[in-house]
Amino acid sequence: MSEEFWDTIESDIHQTHIIINSEAGHGKSSIVKSIIYELKRRDPKLICKCFDVSFAWWDNAPLNHRQMVTPDNWANIFNQDNCLYEMGDLTEETRRLFVSLIVKQDYAVRRKIREIYGEEGLKKMPLILYIFEESDTFFDSTSLNKKDSASATLRDFIKVGRNFGLRSFCIVTANIGELGTKLRRRSKSLIGRVVSDEDIRELNRKRKKLGDKKLGDAAAELQRFHWLYYNGKKLIGPVSIDPIDFGVPNVKPVDPKAVVEMKIKLEDKPKDVPRSEGTDFMQIVFWLMVAALVLSFLFFR
Repeated sequence: MSEEFWDTIESDIHQTHIIINSEAGHGKSSIVKSIIYELKRRDPKLICKCFDVSFAWWDNAPLNHRQMVTPDNWANIFNQDNCLYEMGDLTEETRRLFVSLIVKQDYAVRRKIREIYGEEGLKKMPLILYIFEESDTFFDSTSLNKKDSASATLRDFIKVGRNFGLRSFCIVTANIGELGTKLRRRSKSLIGRVVSDEDIRELNRKRKKLGDKKLGDAAAELQRFHWLYYNGKKLIGPVSIDPIDFGVPNVKPVDPKAVVEMKIKLEDKPKDVPRSEGTDFMQIVFWLMVAALVLSFLFFR
């Protein structure tokens, strides 16, 4: 495997979203699992949260936790780091609401950390990487342009999530044109075999060639598990990534009551934050614990 591929992915995902696009059965979920495995090997602090609708991740994923999200419990699901959320029982509208709920909680936590600890404190927080299976459900123009809180959260995530260490892999089987332009303009491309004329034309318009073939024409001839990565500056590939058998993870039940009690001394706060804010700060700590992200504060102990 090309080290250039891994190094570029690792660097880019801190700055941008990455769209994974290919025909059905080409290995989109498999390559994302392999990439996550490698990224977590390089950075064990990396946090991943996968939103799945097809059980593609349930029995074979490099994640420590799994939760089944149902119409009865979605509004009260525990926000757990390194977790797979299986959402196949939800309607498309409820999926949007659930995903936006998790993202909004993480976003609010990072904003509060920025407010209290400043930019240096925020830099110590690990990257949160979301994986959206069938991402056109969440990020097509219709979903993003609705006048509701879910759309507002997802638009903010696309536009300014990078400033708070929130990025994503967006997996799409449908034509990439079905994703909203707000996302596509801020994303790089991991490309497998594409078959639609629309996708081929879109890739050809990028005026990038692989040998004597335009990018779209080259993508149309890729073999299964072979990929091209294009970040607007350079084209890497084709690279071949075989699926990894992670087996069923040794999952411990997620227990919202099992909260780690964090003791953060006022003396550890930046000098320019008045001690009188201690009461509000403890309320913030409690809220973070409820949001299941208290472990992140280990970086400030």
